[in-house]
Amino acid sequence: MSIDIYFMFQARRGDSWQDIPCEFNGFHGGRDQALFAWLALGGGDDKNSYSIEPLAKPRGFPEDFALVDQVFHPIADIELLAEEKRGYFQKRDMRVLMGHADFSYYLAYEILKAEPPKALRAMAVPIAQYQQWDRRGTPAASEPVPRGWKRHPSYAGRGYAAPDEIDAATSFVVTEVEYSFSGEIAWFRDLLERLGEEHGKVRFVFGFA
Repeated sequence: MSIDIYFMFQARRGDSWQDIPCEFNGFHGGRDQALFAWLALGGGDDKNSYSIEPLAKPRGFPEDFALVDQVFHPIADIELLAEEKRGYFQKRDMRVLMGHADFSYYLAYEILKAEPPKALRAMAVPIAQYQQWDRRGTPAASEPVPRGWKRHPSYAGRGYAAPDEIDAATSFVVTEVEYSFSGEIAWFRDLLERLGEEHGKVRFVFGFA
């Protein structure tokens, strides 16, 4: 999922929504594939090791969200943007791109009250750890692999085996586990909580390109 997110945080002020600054720049250690999938896109990572159901289908922009030329949002101050993004901003235009597809929004509390996403995920577990594993949770030393790993040259015939195919040459056992992405999205939930404490009612408006 080589895709970028474009967004704006807003806080409720009286009977309207106003843009608020935020340090989030959209690239928390790279593209947050699990978060993007959960927010709107569905699907999984580059290895196709899982498929997440989105929290909600894309809703489009809020009716009261200001737009210019359909995909740009006018802003009053460059300080609203994370510092890392200001170098890409055309100050004279005073507007930011909101993406080109899958536009949507959430009130912060919708995300905070939601159960973090879970999905069956294909994981390679070292044979020694697999033999001691109680089949609960996700083994610490495991790593994701493509669901079609048996046909993948990086795995086929290289010591990887399904649970019913373990033999003397097996180094890793590939099995599906119910994987919780709570750790991957924790930073975003923490961010929403901080913004809520500072600004009250907050919403997150976004799109992808």
